[in-house]
Amino acid sequence: VPGGMITFTFDDFPKSAATAGAPILEERGMRGTFYTAWGLSGVDNHQGVHCDIGDVLALDAKGHEIACHTFGHIDCAHTLVDDIRRDLDRNAQALADAGLKTPLTSFAYPFGEISVGAKRLTAQRFTNARGVREGLNSGRTDMTSLFASAIESRRDNILQNAEALIQRAVAENAWLVFYTHDVCAQPSEFGATPELLRQIVDAAIASKAKIVTMRDAAQLIAPAIREKAA
Repeated sequence: VPGGMITFTFDDFPKSAATAGAPILEERGMRGTFYTAWGLSGVDNHQGVHCDIGDVLALDAKGHEIACHTFGHIDCAHTLVDDIRRDLDRNAQALADAGLKTPLTSFAYPFGEISVGAKRLTAQRFTNARGVREGLNSGRTDMTSLFASAIESRRDNILQNAEALIQRAVAENAWLVFYTHDVCAQPSEFGATPELLRQIVDAAIASKAKIVTMRDAAQLIAPAIREKAA
């Protein structure tokens, strides 16, 4: 993709991703991808309270992407393929029953755990699937195991490293996928502060790279995948 492409994603979908993360993108005319494991809905854990259907439908209505993260946030590397399939069905059906009409076309592996069987399954069901292996996506790319880079406030030099990745994505015409979890003043070890997220989003905008959701990126770079999704 000439000039590079950048996507901002949120895993597990804590409520703060919707209330604090999404507005940072919206204020700048951007949209993100929110990976939903509906079995976590309403759960209060180290990432704070997780999303409810109001959060899901509000983001969907604003043009953000609601994506799949399994129902039970299961480890796909250590779960039988038939069990993964049933869990994916459960997640899609639960969200549809709750009122979501937009189909789920993107997937992220919980914990970043991947198996050959899980990859084959996601290739059948989704246009793209993302892990947590660090790197850029360019050239001949495995759409069932996309590279991604964490935005986590606990990491040293996170802003500088993110800016360097953005510059590389532009120079190499690559697709850079960022991911985080909760977005709040005192985030979990997997989350980010609003200020950190805002700085990285602004750096992405300043780079002039295309900023798109996972769904839109897959459509831009893979016509064959776009036909399958249709």
